[in-house]
Order: sequence, then structure tokens, then C-alpha cells
Amino acid sequence: MKIFISCFECVKNNHQDIYGYDYLEIHSNKIYTLTCNRGHTSEVYVQEEPFEILFDMGILALLDGYYREAVSNFAASLERFHEFCVKVMLDHNRTSHDEFSKTWKYFASSSERQLGAFYISYLNTFGKAPENINEFKIDGRTLSNFRNRVIHNGDFPKHQNVLEYARKIYDYMISILKEMEQEFDDAIRRVISTGDTRKGEMMSSNLTISSCISLNDIGFGVFGERTFDDTLKDFKERKDLIYKK
Repeated sequence: MKIFISCFECVKNNHQDIYGYDYLEIHSNKIYTLTCNRGHTSEVYVQEEPFEILFDMGILALLDGYYREAVSNFAASLERFHEFCVKVMLDHNRTSHDEFSKTWKYFASSSERQLGAFYISYLNTFGKAPENINEFKIDGRTLSNFRNRVIHNGDFPKHQNVLEYARKIYDYMISILKEMEQEFDDAIRRVISTGDTRKGEMMSSNLTISSCISLNDIGFGVFGERTFDDTLKDFKERKDLIYKK
């Protein structure tokens, strides 16, 4: 899958007649090197977090009829979302990015440990237990059971069940992010801006693609206003501009 990257040199120099862009392969490093059709070469930092891109990829798979792949992407998005939340809460407490990275390696191979780290971080930050997403049900099964049967047991899920799986994860993430926005939107922006690249070096050219989650709306009073259905409808209309096979 490729993602739309625009040339900031063209934007800066107002070359509207030949607006430089390209579609580049998505990778884990958020820095993309672009050479546009005017010959400009630049490094662009895509601000969307991995969980945002993964959720978008889940929606793309769902719309294309690849339901098992959609479940896998949504599940991965949820795991990376919990990691992002832990980063934000620790950043709020002034924990260094390097120390977080060292410690997170202890959890990297276990989704259960990562979820546990999120629960404890949330409890320590907000003084209350977080909502337990594993208690949510789809067709009489918990979300974790639904996911495991699809990913590990080879079940073929129905479209409606995958759509409901996406909806529940979307609503869950938006709910937590809105709560975090009220407490420490500055920490959220620091984590978005630094990412995991080059030990937090700030890039001069930043790009946002306006994902389904739209994390970059945080702090502007509009985050989380759209329902899942509204988000899905909007994404259908612009997905071909953002992503390309």
C-alpha cells in the first residue's frame, strides 16, 4: 500500500501549476523521502500515528471485501493505540522518550503485557479503572475471542460483524482520546511531533493526511465530533486520493 506525499518545496514556492507529489510505500519509519516531478528532493514527516494508518488500512480492507485482513489491521491498530496512550501519559509525567523505548521492549512480544501496561498507566494517571474493551461483544463473543478466532483459528467473519468490530474499536479509541485531550493535549502533540524517528528530531516538513481517527484535530475543539458512520462515509469519498495500491 502507498500513501500520498506532497512536495513542500512546491508549496513553499507556490508552484500551483505543477504541484509536486508522489505515492510512496508505507513503512514503519514516519520519515519519507520524496523526489517530485520538478526535481525537488525533500524529507517529509508524516504525523499520523501507526494506529491511525493501521485503522485506515482496516477500513480499506473492509471496503474491498477482505474481511480477515480488516480484522487483523483493526486488532493491530488497537495494540498500537494502547502503546501511543502509554507514551502520552508517560510524556505528561516527563518520562524521556529513550527510557520509554528501552522499557517498552520488555512488552513488545506480548499484546497482553502491553494491554496491562496501558491499564496500569491509565489507573495511575486518572485514578480510576479504564473501560475494559475485552468485555465488548460481537455476535455474543468478546472482541478478543472474535479477533482470535479470525486471526488464529482461520474463521471467515461476516461483513456486518467486521463493521461492528471496527465501530466498537473506533468509539473506544475516540472516547479515551477525548478524555486525554482534556487533561494533556500538549503531551499528545509532543508525542505526535517527535514519533520514533531520529530520537525525536523535529522535521521541517510535516504532513498530515487526515486519517479516520484525525488525531491532529486534538486541541481545536472539533476532535471526536464525527460518528463512525460519518467518518466511514467521508473516508469512502477521499480514500483514493490518500492511498494507492
